[in-house]
Amino acid sequence: MEIDDPQRMSTEIKRIAEFFGADLCAVTEIDDRWHYETRVDTRDMSEAPNHLPSGITHVIVLGHEMGAELVATYPSALAGAATGREYSHEAAIVMQVAAYIRNLGYEAIASMNDTALVIPYALKAGLGEYARNQIVITPEFGPRLRFSKIFTSLPLYSDQPKKLGVAEFCNICTKCADACPVKALPFGPPNVSTQSSSIKGVRKWTSDAEKCFGFWAKMASDCAICMRVCPFNRDFSKWRHKLWLKFALSPCCRFALALDRHIGARVKPSTW
Repeated sequence: MEIDDPQRMSTEIKRIAEFFGADLCAVTEIDDRWHYETRVDTRDMSEAPNHLPSGITHVIVLGHEMGAELVATYPSALAGAATGREYSHEAAIVMQVAAYIRNLGYEAIASMNDTALVIPYALKAGLGEYARNQIVITPEFGPRLRFSKIFTSLPLYSDQPKKLGVAEFCNICTKCADACPVKALPFGPPNVSTQSSSIKGVRKWTSDAEKCFGFWAKMASDCAICMRVCPFNRDFSKWRHKLWLKFALSPCCRFALALDRHIGARVKPSTW
């Protein structure tokens, strides 16, 4: 299919993604900095090439909301269903959108946690802003999102990164770091990490991945306390939370933080 208007095609892809069930969708250019050098051959756990077909120019990033009521029960095995359900949803959605693009005659490779880091692509596509808790904060759903992506040769118009004000809020808020049982989240400003399990050469807030995952293993369950207690973990379809968001992303962010008293309290799984 001839594409003579990439911007119109991007609008069409976003409409199709919404039809298949994605909650957010944006487009950005491919950037090799965020790609894994190799992948794992699961037949023998050896390293294998991580090549994409030639002609790939863009990445379509899809966002999938996690259920707020289940997120409220973190840490718990039950809350893991909020993550697992969205992995299942995004697998179906990302494959359907990719199939739609291939039927137009273009390359489209559906991807979840493989091939490349999705958070840099979500930021680059303007879906949200990076936070102290290592999560992308979006104006629509706060931190309650999983992301997937599609690598494609389809001519598209790229969205741009957006400066929302999340970083300024996180500079004065340490609620996630305070709540972390093993103190895996950082205090203070962003810096360039030297930890073995973190990306190198990027100035950002970085968790201690060994402490974090060690706690998961010890509990034998999911933990996302940092997501649950995040002040942005709100229902932004309600006017009072929309008003709070305006304060939080403005020079009045300290006032917004002062208002954040009852957000993030844990709900017992049995209550759910």
